Amino acid sequence: MKKVVAIISFLIISLCCSAICKATEVKVSGRQLLVDDVPFTVKGVCFGSTPVGKGWYPQYDWSKDPDLYNVDFPLIKAMGGNTIRIYDSPTEIAALDAAYDNGIYVIMTLKVAQLDFGIPSVREEVEENFKNMVNQWKGHPAILMWCLGNEQNASWNHVGDIKDWYSLVNECAQTSHELEEGNFHPVTTGNWKLDNIGDHYFLAHDDDMPYLDVWSAQIYEGSSFFATFSDYTPKSTKPLCITEYGCDSWDAVKNKPNEGAQAEVFCNLWTQIEQNLSTFDSNRVCIGGTLHMWADDWCRNQSGSPDWTHDTTPTDDPLHNLYDSYNPTGGLIKNWNEEWCGVVSIFPNTYDKIPKKSYYALRKLWTGEDYLEETPLFVRGVKNYANPFSPYRGNTRIEFTLNRLSDIKIEIYDIAGKRVCSWAEVESNVISRIYWNGLHTEITYQIYWDGRDKDNRVVANGVYVCRIKAKVKNENLTEVKYRRIMVLK
Repeated sequence: MKKVVAIISFLIISLCCSAICKATEVKVSGRQLLVDDVPFTVKGVCFGSTPVGKGWYPQYDWSKDPDLYNVDFPLIKAMGGNTIRIYDSPTEIAALDAAYDNGIYVIMTLKVAQLDFGIPSVREEVEENFKNMVNQWKGHPAILMWCLGNEQNASWNHVGDIKDWYSLVNECAQTSHELEEGNFHPVTTGNWKLDNIGDHYFLAHDDDMPYLDVWSAQIYEGSSFFATFSDYTPKSTKPLCITEYGCDSWDAVKNKPNEGAQAEVFCNLWTQIEQNLSTFDSNRVCIGGTLHMWADDWCRNQSGSPDWTHDTTPTDDPLHNLYDSYNPTGGLIKNWNEEWCGVVSIFPNTYDKIPKKSYYALRKLWTGEDYLEETPLFVRGVKNYANPFSPYRGNTRIEFTLNRLSDIKIEIYDIAGKRVCSWAEVESNVISRIYWNGLHTEITYQIYWDGRDKDNRVVANGVYVCRIKAKVKNENLTEVKYRRIMVLK
């Protein structure tokens, strides 16, 4: 009987899982992208969120770190985002589950090295890797599209004849369609600008690539796409997705952060994407885009700085025509710093994200809702030493860090909930202040408790609770943290 029950339970679970894990129906109709037969706009971010001190994949695998994506995905959702583009296939299904639970779809990219795509063994390896990725993830409901490579058509990303790349993309797309049979996910490739698209000579015309479903382009032209959409229209009848666009928040002219300028650029670019969306007008060409990028990327090390340093060294890069590109005295200047491209900031020793002005500006465009622009308040690193401690032998040091100037109240309670003592003025107890390039502050406090109550009496042995409350003046922001302290005489 128990065996029968076990078998029935297994079948029920299997049926439930197959229903839950059913792939989302995604298809292309003309220039529209349809999700479950409804026109879909890609409001996305290129998902990079490597913690400070970590290196790129595979040194750090974000999909194995729920403490990271369980902070990031709700923030992307609150921003109005519905898509992330990832640059490597993840290793953990829980990460994609979390994305889907937050209403976020995934454009999954197969990373491709700088290779000669005319070599048969190279082509076989790329196609095999692509097949493995498709087979592994094709049934997951979070998958929106497959993306093959990243700017492989650019001179720095391939060796040999670029025709070989485009023919390989078409072959991989055909393989993907066959693997997924009738319900296949669209296939795209991250093209550098519109280069080669629609050109028979490069085998990049629609007739040469019948299995490619969507063209994608990385466009960096400053605060405008200029003629991108009108130029694309006669090149292809396929939809266009802008898989990278945006700018950094480091102003190389003034040598300081400029979140306002970054927000202005992102808003200008999204407005132009919106004006060319095929979602509500099938005669238009664009299905949306994924901005570059979600979080500041300290691990890029443009000046050779370690992963613990947020460097401010811009690079000579005439390919990225950003808002601070041109020197008022004439000539191109160093202007591009990918460590500052995020719409949220990151900080050492924490998974916290601080939204920049561009986050709030895009949230208003993507959700249509008014918002209160405010930097969140975090109390972190709460600890005490010694613990346990004896009032007859010394004090216990209570330490914590805030990211904003706040009114602070610290209270000690006994296990019955009775307040033992408190501190209201703690500004004199600041031991360090860290300014991150003038943007945000980290303030560390140390308070010493001698194990006495408000009447200067030594407290009894037992467990006590330290309550730390921080409140930002003139803002409705409050954070409370607790720490257990044991007194043992």
